[in-house]
Amino acid sequence: MANDKKISELPIAETINTEDRSILISNNADYQFDFATLLQFINSGLNAGANLTFGPVLPQNISGKNGDVFINTAAGSFAQKIAGVWTIVYTIATGSSGDTTVLYGTTSPSTSTGNNGDTFINTVSGIFYKKTAGAWNQVFSMQTGPQGPQGASGTDGTNGTNGKTILNGTTNPANSLGTDGDFYINTSSYYFFGPKTAGIWGSGISLIVSGVQFEETANKNTPNGYAGLDGSGKIAAAQLPGYVDDVLEIANYSSLPATGETGKIYITTDTNNEYRWSGSAYIQIVASPGTTDAVPEGATNKYFTVSRVLNAVLTGIGFGSASAISATDSILQALGKLQAQITGLFKIPSGGASGQILAKNSNTDGDLHWINAPSGSGGGGSSEPSGQIKSFRVDYGAVGDGVTDDTAAVANALAANKRIFDNGDFSVTAFDNTKGVTIEGDVKILKQTTYLKQQINSYADKYQRVFGEEYLSSFHKKLLAKTAVKVILSGDSTTAGTGASSNTYHPDILLNQITLNNHIDNVTYINSGVGGQSTAYWLSTALPADLAQNPDVYILRWGINDSWVGGTPEANAIAFLGRLDTGLSTIRSTTGFDYQHLAIILQSQNPTTDDVNGHQGQIFNELVNNGLRALARKYQCIFQDIYGTFQDSVHGQDYLTAINISLPNELVHPQDPLYVAIANKTFDVLFPEYFRAPDVVDAGQSGRLFSALPSAYRKGITYEYVESSNGWPISGFLITHHLSNDMYRQELASFDGTNNGKLYVRVGWSVSGWQSFYILSPVPTALVYDGTPGGITLSKSPSAFPTGICTDFVLSSDGWPINGMVITHRSSIGTVKQTLSSYDSVTNEFVRVGYGSWQAWKQVTLV
Repeated sequence: MANDKKISELPIAETINTEDRSILISNNADYQFDFATLLQFINSGLNAGANLTFGPVLPQNISGKNGDVFINTAAGSFAQKIAGVWTIVYTIATGSSGDTTVLYGTTSPSTSTGNNGDTFINTVSGIFYKKTAGAWNQVFSMQTGPQGPQGASGTDGTNGTNGKTILNGTTNPANSLGTDGDFYINTSSYYFFGPKTAGIWGSGISLIVSGVQFEETANKNTPNGYAGLDGSGKIAAAQLPGYVDDVLEIANYSSLPATGETGKIYITTDTNNEYRWSGSAYIQIVASPGTTDAVPEGATNKYFTVSRVLNAVLTGIGFGSASAISATDSILQALGKLQAQITGLFKIPSGGASGQILAKNSNTDGDLHWINAPSGSGGGGSSEPSGQIKSFRVDYGAVGDGVTDDTAAVANALAANKRIFDNGDFSVTAFDNTKGVTIEGDVKILKQTTYLKQQINSYADKYQRVFGEEYLSSFHKKLLAKTAVKVILSGDSTTAGTGASSNTYHPDILLNQITLNNHIDNVTYINSGVGGQSTAYWLSTALPADLAQNPDVYILRWGINDSWVGGTPEANAIAFLGRLDTGLSTIRSTTGFDYQHLAIILQSQNPTTDDVNGHQGQIFNELVNNGLRALARKYQCIFQDIYGTFQDSVHGQDYLTAINISLPNELVHPQDPLYVAIANKTFDVLFPEYFRAPDVVDAGQSGRLFSALPSAYRKGITYEYVESSNGWPISGFLITHHLSNDMYRQELASFDGTNNGKLYVRVGWSVSGWQSFYILSPVPTALVYDGTPGGITLSKSPSAFPTGICTDFVLSSDGWPINGMVITHRSSIGTVKQTLSSYDSVTNEFVRVGYGSWQAWKQVTLV
């Protein structure tokens, strides 16, 4: 059993909730609840309106109100304010062999709750119970405090005036009902009585009047009044609007009034003709015949007939406009536009043979040619004699419904390396258009992925000079993180820079210079291109060496002649693309070189013309470009179309070198300008505008600390306002020059001129940090001041003269020894010497010196 303790000696429990059952426990552990928390908990469930407070000392009687309860935490007692006095009404038993407990809850306690001597508080009703002899008895209630003393009686008010009443009933009122001035209504007979006078109701009057007619004669036949009836029970004509009775019947025309009335219609009963008065004569109103059949045909306006329409000549029709028909067009205009549109659409070429059909040469409307009709089993077969244009459906049995698996049919079509023209949605599980087969028409190649279908023959690829830039994300992340990156260029002589006038024009040198010019750090370019070598050498030798250097970006480009193996342009394109396909597959299957770690840029060949070697340059370029686009999609690469940017090579003598100097118009290899152009286009792909730093940076009032290292400043020129509170020698205008080789120079000048024109200068290096500031002060120049003659008094102090040499003409009337020329020499430290020479005599002169004040004049005689 725990030792008895005072309540003040017990530890305080942290919280109280509805699961707690007692304040004090005699066995196990003893606790003293925080009474502020207990008070808040009890008050939250207390609806009686009394307040519960606590403390170690009984409160003074001036606090609280009758019915309030106070818990004495030192004595363990409860007090209630009764008749203005705090009275102890209950004390928790102490000092016995068994400790008592204070319990609480939201209902009255049951006999099984607690022990004899315990206390229970109903926190809803505010009633306190004590258990004695096994039963709970109420000891006091916070709801029902003692009644207070009787208050003093108030003063009687003045009696008001009796009101009057309207009474009612189903019989006449008896005189004993109501008071004088009241009224009464019999609700059965509708008689109205009152006011009751001298105790008598009187006979009353009926509220129903029968046998009496009422008429408001003052409003009869008047504006805003009402119309009266005539003897026949009708409204007189004078009271009706004109349109009601202004149709007049007249015996005949001669009986019409000499002067008619506007707004009336006259009918002659002998002919039933209708007339109206025009103001000067009667005009006959002609009634509708009811049908056009009753109207005879005139000489000008003819009836509509089918024969007349069919035989009408289209006079004035024109076919010059093929624009859309509008609602405002005439029939002739609409027919002319239709004919012009039809003529424009169907430009049928001449020629053709029996059984041939028309096919489009391109997507341009009207660009048609004659081909043989499809032949073979089930209408399949080639769609033209040469077999150059094929159909997924007709020639290879594809379905094209977007659901059926057309993988095999599409693969067979692409393997044939023929141009495809078709329409439909072709669902595939694999798609390899490495040969760059042209697919035209409304065709969608849909590859089923895990969650959706992806269209992989994007039409945008045909027109974009660059696409797939999202695969540069790994490279751009490193640029943002200021991590060093490596770019490797691989290929043949067009990559190596062969043919350039100097190393300056090699692609890697140009890229490096452009990168430095844009103040981009930590980029290394490596050129592994080898002149005269093709993709076969790249596969066997260059590729493994390039990957061993762990590049972040890999740029691949070969020229047209480096890909030539002989044969047709198609065969050579297939061979070239096949080797490139193998190399890209090797790269992507090598750990660490997937698209999330290595960005690959596939550049098309530079533009070319045909040459004596039979390369058929531009034909080959077009074929290879289609294949490069397909490979870029297949291996998540960036495609950059150098050929498309400079495709007109026929007049490119300034950009391309002839392969045979005896044939100067055979243009194949890049010259300096084309290398520069390719480098600039490549830089634009690698470094979007965000990564480029401007030459001049305006940092404003930057708040930069003096302790900032040189590396914190961007390359180029940065100017900003810095403050001495951040460690700088002065507050002022700071200009920082950061060279591309990481040399620095700073100039700091006062913004408000308080430093007498001093300039603070320091230099630094990214490795060794900053040197100390040295101060540049302006060299003072001699001041020569030509004063105004007269008006300068002898009392002018030394400090009032300017620093340097000052010349003035002075007068004896102003206190000077003589009239003459005074020359004042004042040093920068304030020492002054004056020489006064006579204006009239060349031998008479006075001299004096001074600092804060003047010394006496000394006269000098000149010989």
